[in-house]
Amino acid sequence: MSANKLCSSMKNIFLFGFILCSNICAAQNNSAVLNKLLKTYDQVYGFYEGVTKVQLKGKFGFVDSSGKAITKIIYEDAVEFANGLAGVMITNNIGLPKWGFIDKTGKMVIPAIYGGFSAMNEGLIAADLNGDYGYIDKTGKTIIPFQFEYAYTFSEGLAYFVKDGKAGFINKTGQIVVQPKYDEMNVNCKNGIIPVKLNGLYGFIDSKGNEITPVKYENIQEFTEGIAAVKINKLWGAIDQTGKLVIPAIYTTVINCTDGIIGAELNDKWGYLNKENKTVIPINNVEMGYVKEGLMWVKNSDKKSYYNTKGELAFSGEFDDAKSFKNGIALVKQGQKWHYIDISGKALPDTEYELIGNFSDGLAAVLINGKWGFINNKGVVVIAPAFDDADAFTARFCTAKKDGKWGLINTKGEWILKPIYNDLILTETGLIKSQLKEGDNQLNINVRGEIIYEKSGG
Repeated sequence: MSANKLCSSMKNIFLFGFILCSNICAAQNNSAVLNKLLKTYDQVYGFYEGVTKVQLKGKFGFVDSSGKAITKIIYEDAVEFANGLAGVMITNNIGLPKWGFIDKTGKMVIPAIYGGFSAMNEGLIAADLNGDYGYIDKTGKTIIPFQFEYAYTFSEGLAYFVKDGKAGFINKTGQIVVQPKYDEMNVNCKNGIIPVKLNGLYGFIDSKGNEITPVKYENIQEFTEGIAAVKINKLWGAIDQTGKLVIPAIYTTVINCTDGIIGAELNDKWGYLNKENKTVIPINNVEMGYVKEGLMWVKNSDKKSYYNTKGELAFSGEFDDAKSFKNGIALVKQGQKWHYIDISGKALPDTEYELIGNFSDGLAAVLINGKWGFINNKGVVVIAPAFDDADAFTARFCTAKKDGKWGLINTKGEWILKPIYNDLILTETGLIKSQLKEGDNQLNINVRGEIIYEKSGG
């Protein structure tokens, strides 16, 4: 694991009020209600536990699944509901921003006195009170006193903390179970194993602080399927959970174990090994894909083929390009055309495209006969190819170009904003950056085309 994947500072891992994904595309979304709300609010963030955060003129509030407001639009910032609570920010009487929690009636059940917090997990919330960190429950009662320089969410009954500049773990009674002696460590205990760093070297400890391996590696990756990649003398190998080196450290790169096999690179060539260091796919390939749904693509020369995890050719067929399988299908390129194949290698009918974009919101842009449309994840065209250009969907909307101008469409291909803009950029939260004419200032607008506030620049 590289150092940037381990906790290196407070700023890397403490999410000051922005804990949950703010994407509109939440699994619980009610599209009809959301579309109705977009006629009233500048941004709508998606339903979590039957409630959505909304924004209007720079302030936040909450609306339930019937479209009824449960709070006024009064908060400086807000975080979506989880475990029946939502974090909200207000400015206190001396001008400092503070976080508290409301319930689904809009009642402030935990006062807004905290500088930051982490998501509730295992019944506790890590919070910052006047620069010290501790833990409260969902009523706001202090469970573990505010005494740490930093503290993080509980996982598997343990929580990461920092004291006197060193990292350790406590249990839910506040008892220290891993003494704070490490410079860095993973903020979560996974399957009883914690990656740690001390004096520039890495190793693994268990949930009681016992060393699984000495802290002696130049770099490490997390354990997957009982195997972890480790770096020794600038080369990579892999160990098991006893610390035994099962793959010798002779490789330029080692990829985490998936479905019992481990990717490895040596002298710019790629292959796969099993956990016993036996060759599954010889290390003589130009490129190689990750294992997905039991298959991976392998490029031996200028063509790609698919293999299973036994190292057997999955089906006959060579492709100029190929993507990993997802939901039983994969994109492949033959000549200048892309199409889908199933797990047996059979081409799906009516799935031939000149170009294809990445999937987002369950749709991907495709170029057919010089025009862009959209397909679903089964390769079926659901928005007819009628656009000169198109971006990926974000938050159920997509910018599309027609007759030299950009507009905004929904997942049915209907124009939400007519194509009248010289430039149009849709952000992840639904805010739209627009420019009507070349050289004009950029304006931030909502999906109704109304200006939210002006941004200088052209």
